[in-house]
Amino acid sequence: MKEWYVRRNGEILAPIADGELKRHVAEARIDKETEVRLGTDGQWMKAGTVEGLFDVTYPREHSPHLPGGSADFTTNDAWSTEGGGNTSGQADGSGDSVAPNSLMPNSLMPNSLMPNSLMPGSDDMASNPYRPSALVGETQVPLPHGGENGLGMTRAGLLTCYYGIFVVLLGVIGGIVIGFGVGLSINNVNSQNLSYAMLLAVVGILVGIGSIGGAIAVVVGQVLCLAVPVGSGCRGCLKIVLSMHVVWLALAIGVPVMAEVTGFRGSLNFLGGELLSSLRLLPEVVGLACFVVFLKKLALYLGELNLVSAASSSIRWVIVLAVFALAFPPMLLVFNTWLSNAALAITFLVMLITVIRCTSLIIRIARAIPKHAV
Repeated sequence: MKEWYVRRNGEILAPIADGELKRHVAEARIDKETEVRLGTDGQWMKAGTVEGLFDVTYPREHSPHLPGGSADFTTNDAWSTEGGGNTSGQADGSGDSVAPNSLMPNSLMPNSLMPNSLMPGSDDMASNPYRPSALVGETQVPLPHGGENGLGMTRAGLLTCYYGIFVVLLGVIGGIVIGFGVGLSINNVNSQNLSYAMLLAVVGILVGIGSIGGAIAVVVGQVLCLAVPVGSGCRGCLKIVLSMHVVWLALAIGVPVMAEVTGFRGSLNFLGGELLSSLRLLPEVVGLACFVVFLKKLALYLGELNLVSAASSSIRWVIVLAVFALAFPPMLLVFNTWLSNAALAITFLVMLITVIRCTSLIIRIARAIPKHAV
């Protein structure tokens, strides 16, 4: 189903279906100069350039009626969406009468001829029966008043997540490098190499502590993001993300501890060690996907449709990462050493690309939040 975005007076409206768009055109709520966009990846264009969009007519039951029961209007009357029409008591050059000002839509009536009760900004504006109604189901993308404080906290949370992920990524890369260094030092057994290996081990412990701190910062940042305005519809995704952290802790710590206490530790390693490894990864992958969906909704709330497209691309990378991450542990039981190493390298590369894209998306959305919201 086609989804259209409408931009009017600098405001981007939420997506509407193709049929709804044509109905709004038929009811003169959208004219040929209104900017529309097909999907999040399309280009802005004038509504008049969309093929077949204006091949619609006004429904007969919605036609305006003149006093006396007449519903006939000339092509240059006040109800035309392209002509300005004549004012009350005037006639065109052919002598045909036109609609009086009392029948002229508010959107076409000059301010000088408009009653004070219908002037823009008047409290009685809503009582005007000729005032065009809002698009059905539309959601105003520009930031509503009163949401600045929540967005400021959300921006702080996004920045905390950004720096936390950066620290974790450095820790992972540093751990791999240190691991290779320790392995090479142990293979060449002598006092100098052993001292070097001990130094690398100490550095590795520090890197591990830093990575744990970065992971905690990511969780804290996600908690801060819960301050996002309710109207954005993003809080549900964040709650799922935080619940996935709890599930991961239960699988990574709770299950082994319970197995140790109950005496089933050996059976657990023999029967489901690789399966448990895959299950530990599943909550984090699901949490990452939900966090990217949160970023996508937040970008739509901010009116940054280019970031919405970037978030959609990041979701696809998360899906690819999920496939590799869940399939890798069982591969160790089936593939030989070389194939297992190749699968590990590919999985790590996909993970690196996904994390970099998500991190870039986080900082771009944080910068897109208006400065007055901080």
